[in-house]
Amino acid sequence: MAETNSVEANTEFPFILDGYKVTRVLSEDGATGIVYLATAPNGTQVALKVLVSGGENYEVMHNNMKREMRILSNLTHNNVLQIVGSRLGVQWE
Repeated sequence: MAETNSVEANTEFPFILDGYKVTRVLSEDGATGIVYLATAPNGTQVALKVLVSGGENYEVMHNNMKREMRILSNLTHNNVLQIVGSRLGVQWE
């Protein structure tokens, strides 16, 4: 299993992305991004959301993601995902 910095280049699972073992796509919206099922380096199963890079809407998407993370980080409920970390500003090529 190779480690990579390219989301688009990976069509075979599993692969390693920034230390996360990515096993499958949970949701995909070509306009904004992809949500993967992954395992964090500590063994915790996580949903890994990756924004589509480039395009004229990237700044808007990035700001929306930051707002979403800020809101979710203040919520605690069994039916709401917990934010465990972020890599905002990191761009994989």
